[in-house]
Amino acid sequence: TVLMINDCTEKAKDKKYKAVILTSSGDSFCAGADLTEFSRPEDLESAISVKESLHNGYHIGLGNLIKMDKPVFAAVEGPCAGIGCAFLLSCDVVVMNKSSFFQVGFSKIGLIPDGGTNWLLTRAVGYQKAFRMAAEAQRVHADECVEIGLCSEIAEDGKVLEETMKLAQQYADFSPSAIAKTKHLMRDSFDRSYQKNLDVEADTQ
Repeated sequence: TVLMINDCTEKAKDKKYKAVILTSSGDSFCAGADLTEFSRPEDLESAISVKESLHNGYHIGLGNLIKMDKPVFAAVEGPCAGIGCAFLLSCDVVVMNKSSFFQVGFSKIGLIPDGGTNWLLTRAVGYQKAFRMAAEAQRVHADECVEIGLCSEIAEDGKVLEETMKLAQQYADFSPSAIAKTKHLMRDSFDRSYQKNLDVEADTQ
């Protein structure tokens, strides 16, 4: 069974689901966070409100995507910008449609990338590429996203969810234990030495 979620990560922990698809309900995967709550000068002066908003909101959901045992797929229809970039980067497999693009556009509004984007994007594409993408708010189209490793395949416009569902269904037939352990070993390898990774692989095997 494959579960499609928008922001319902608790349900995604149910063991009857073997794979999860993160998608949108409209023409954009994500246009970014709603910043209207910080639109007044007195709101902007309250740095703690921004920090709490990130910690108590986005960080929980993003952490769940990365830490959950099952594979998480992103079915990206249309633009992916702002905090949506962090959600895309937190997924294990990304499928984009032909007209999709990825844009870390925070510099255009005087903010920095957040939601773990600085960490995840740098590891995905390398420092210089990641820095320029963020600093220049570059719009990276789907074909380039495949080339630089931000997504694994491209689907025809209007077919991305269908194609992602097929792929996720394949994963649902794999060994849940093997998939979960492989995911955690690879995710955690960023924080371990090569030798330590060999030891953990041997123990896990």
